[in-house]
Amino acid sequence: MINYYVSIISHGHGEIIMNGGLSHLTSIPNVNFILRDNIGEEDLRIFCENNYIKYFKNDHPIGFGENNNINLLSLDLTENDFVVIMNPDVLIGRMEFEEFLRRLVVYPSSIMTIRLFRSEQYDILDNNLRQFPTLLGSILSFIGVKDLKYTEVIPEMSRDQNDRCEFGDWISASFMALNGSIYRDLNGFSKSYYMYMEDVDLCRRFSYRFYGSVMRFADLKG
Repeated sequence: MINYYVSIISHGHGEIIMNGGLSHLTSIPNVNFILRDNIGEEDLRIFCENNYIKYFKNDHPIGFGENNNINLLSLDLTENDFVVIMNPDVLIGRMEFEEFLRRLVVYPSSIMTIRLFRSEQYDILDNNLRQFPTLLGSILSFIGVKDLKYTEVIPEMSRDQNDRCEFGDWISASFMALNGSIYRDLNGFSKSYYMYMEDVDLCRRFSYRFYGSVMRFADLKG
């Protein structure tokens, strides 16, 4: 049996989570939602209890990658498991999410995502699939410079013959999925990164150790 584990980290995102569409996803069979509260919001705890979400509160704030590792690496993950790292502000419909989960099984050796948009009208595409950054590109991106020459955004991604998959070097951890055994063998995210670049590091280590693809499903969106 295939199991899915969705890890969500809240750092004061209670209102976003409670007012979003997460409650529509939690009844999907074999999908386990794990939320770690980095601050401690009582309303969020109650919401999770009422919506089949496992809730954990940290004694003190810790980094994004370490939070996800605590959620996921304690699960004894196997090749029959898939993990999804999902930001609190990502909104995805139930049918779209179920289709995404089905495709994970088709590409068990890949790191996968969907097309993310920055508007509810789906007209501002988020650059969540990119090439590996240069040092200069990382610095300029961090300070808000969006010049494509330096932020290493892929303007036209290669696609498979079915025109559904786009390929790059790394995927933003705002929405990322991979096989549980791969996440386990990589020992998850590096604790050396508190909140930025841990996704780049994970994908780089993945590219060194495994032969799978880093891909985005172009026909699925959130």
